[in-house]
Amino acid sequence: MPSVLRTTPLLLLGLVGLEACHATADDAQPSTLTGTWRLAVIGGGITGEMSPVPKGSDNRLVFGSDSTYTLYEQSRVLETNTYRLRPAAGSSNQPQLLLKMKDTDGRLVYSTYNVTTLSARELRFMTPGGCPIISEYVRVAPSATASDSK
Repeated sequence: MPSVLRTTPLLLLGLVGLEACHATADDAQPSTLTGTWRLAVIGGGITGEMSPVPKGSDNRLVFGSDSTYTLYEQSRVLETNTYRLRPAAGSSNQPQLLLKMKDTDGRLVYSTYNVTTLSARELRFMTPGGCPIISEYVRVAPSATASDSK
């Protein structure tokens, strides 16, 4: 499991180069996404195995109402930029989460994730395509994140 946690940021950054897109007029920002989310389970990929994140790990995503997000791993900021949540396109029932990130060349591109669950307490998304990497997050109570406020 520790190797999965160490490779998570690398996977996210590597996926940036796989799928770049631009914002469109149909983007939406539902208030359900705004807040702090703690990574609870991660997995998928070739094995499909899902593993809980060890207690005490500080891996989280914080989505602001101003369309910005901050990605943390073990309390360290890995990325701060903008996000969009786009309604499902075409025949897909899955909305897409677009995170603007730096790719390996330092360019800013949107990395695309298919959202399978977005509720008041759960956020689950995966990389598109075969053998997706799946991330499951749980909402952190606002009182627990008072130190995170800007």
